[in-house]
Amino acid sequence: MRHDVPLTEIENGAGKEQNRSIGFPVPAKCIERLTQEPWRKSARRLSKPLVRDDGRVYSCSERNLFAFESNGSIAWTVNVNYTCNDRIAPIHGGSRKIYLVAENRVLRINPLNIGTSEPAVEVFFGPKPGEEGGEIIGIAISNTEGELYSLSVRSPRFKWVQDLSSFDKSFTITPGNNGRLYVTVAVKAILLALDVNTGTVLWQRNFGPLSTADCAPVIDSNGWVSIGSLNGFLYSFSPTGILKKFPKADAEDSVLQFSPLLDCSGYAVYISQTVMDGKISHTIGEYNYISALKPVKVVFTLLVPATGSVYWSESYPGNSNFIVLKSLVYFRNISFIT
Repeated sequence: MRHDVPLTEIENGAGKEQNRSIGFPVPAKCIERLTQEPWRKSARRLSKPLVRDDGRVYSCSERNLFAFESNGSIAWTVNVNYTCNDRIAPIHGGSRKIYLVAENRVLRINPLNIGTSEPAVEVFFGPKPGEEGGEIIGIAISNTEGELYSLSVRSPRFKWVQDLSSFDKSFTITPGNNGRLYVTVAVKAILLALDVNTGTVLWQRNFGPLSTADCAPVIDSNGWVSIGSLNGFLYSFSPTGILKKFPKADAEDSVLQFSPLLDCSGYAVYISQTVMDGKISHTIGEYNYISALKPVKVVFTLLVPATGSVYWSESYPGNSNFIVLKSLVYFRNISFIT
């Protein structure tokens, strides 16, 4: 692993296709709060969220950055002057600052300056007025060779370069809120936790097969990272890598096809568990394949990974084909028999 690499060294080897970082949608409660504002004529798409240790959820929509309280109300909003990239979550930069990718720039937002004479938004990295710049895909960047780069927020240099090609050349990256960066290697069902300051791999854990190659975990305010699997379980890991599996009951005939959703509290997650008429798991080489016979019902659950508390769980019987049709196009490790 290399540290403190100049940007020019990477740019000279440009031309490699880069993977994008993956985040998560904001729960419906937060969206409802946003779209019910009287000055909004239509619903706007929220970016993937950032959850900080202050309990707030931060998300951007078009040219506005929003801070949501744990009850879903809007704490504050600020116009950032550029259209944000809704595929990339805002990033916690320390000293209460937030970094945001908007158009071809990285913006630095200081919430303490909102409502004062001091500027709350400034361009940290990007072209000057009148200049053209390349696309920015995130503070942590990966290429098609399995290398992961961390961009310094204090100077135009890479803090470190980590070669993860021994796991696979394709993976997704998810920023944590606890000084960690998570790497999901879908093809091998491996989750890596990296130190954001050094790029050191702190721990790696295995989980069940995923429905799509771009599935990514969700990180709650307790620092627990959770990801759903086609084997029917939600895998939740503590900041130190301790595993909890949900539900505790047998999930023999169930699949989790979608990433969990973070509740507006920041501490709980929603999961959607599809109960099938039958399911068979078999391994061919390094790959785990799951075949399932038509869906029977769907179970929605709201739980807190850190404590294991289940707030509620509801079952919806009947024809749930609408839930699986979209995913059939992308499944790599599952086949349905109808």
